[in-house]
Amino acid sequence: MGRWLLLALVVVAAWYGWTQHDRWRARGGDELVFRNRTGATLERMRVSVHGHAWAIERLAPDTTVRLVVRSEEDGPFQLEWRVAGIDRESSWRGGTYTHGPLRMRHRFELTPGEGVVWTSERLESRTDAKP
Repeated sequence: MGRWLLLALVVVAAWYGWTQHDRWRARGGDELVFRNRTGATLERMRVSVHGHAWAIERLAPDTTVRLVVRSEEDGPFQLEWRVAGIDRESSWRGGTYTHGPLRMRHRFELTPGEGVVWTSERLESRTDAKP
């Protein structure tokens, strides 16, 4: 009897862990949206948060790129990029990435003169959607 009870507990725990894992994976990630308004092509763009890094190899003028990311750490964004044809790296540090139950969209608008405008907004979750 004790053996069956132990086996049932293990099965229930495994099922619960698996369903929670699927629910976490179905949540998706946060979005990083980059808009190039510099008038020049940007190359080797890297964005990092607390040791996690993502890259965009090339961002043409007046284009937008979207990345879906996940990080378990909070911290400021660190952006590094090069302008095509110029052998100098530009960088920006700011904004805040916060991991948690809410999905966020972080927008980075790169402007002439190495400026970056950062904004963030909450993404609607599946439970927020009205039927």
